[in-house]
Amino acid sequence: MRLTTKDHFWIWFKSNSEIYRKIGEMSKKEARYWLNELYAHLRSCGRNIHPYILFPKDESTRQLIISANGNLNYFEQVMELVSKAPVVPGWEIIGFYPPCAIDRRIKEGFGHTGIDPHNLWFKLYEEEDGQAHIVVFAEAFKPDDEVFVKAVEAVLMNVLGEYALRTELVGFEVDELENSIYEEEGECYKLQELPVQLERMRFSGLVVDAQGEIKQKR
Repeated sequence: MRLTTKDHFWIWFKSNSEIYRKIGEMSKKEARYWLNELYAHLRSCGRNIHPYILFPKDESTRQLIISANGNLNYFEQVMELVSKAPVVPGWEIIGFYPPCAIDRRIKEGFGHTGIDPHNLWFKLYEEEDGQAHIVVFAEAFKPDDEVFVKAVEAVLMNVLGEYALRTELVGFEVDELENSIYEEEGECYKLQELPVQLERMRFSGLVVDAQGEIKQKR
């Protein structure tokens, strides 16, 4: 059977997996070399696919994240690549960036905006097609601050993970916190509660028909 570029990538990664397990112990120059090698080999599978290596606290297993960086057009490529992943001892292969701590890397990337991930609120709205749309309220937000909007998007990525952010939300807006009291529709929640509220919205749209089958409410 002819091997595909995806097969070749996983063969290469598996043969070098022990090197990447120790990448946190390398000098910056050596680590940069091996990360560039990872990017180069992965690029053969798709130019818009990106790798991230995570180091869980117990250090027993490393995580290789295969991401489309939130670009929905390349989600299928990510899923195809991850579906071909072999078992690699000491590694967990994950498709799409997973949910994590709400403030992860926010201070480093967006601290200058004044955003406080723990003081963000939202209202959830259901569109006619059943998809979710939210308005996020932030104390430090000023109208037309596009960088702050990017910061909110990064926080949403932390809360929901890459896949859910792009598939469960049709969109989001950002507004000043003081305006939340003037929004008559919907209850205001802390942003940390977004996954729970999305789950509730999904189940509220389901009905059981006369045959006992679960269907989407119309």
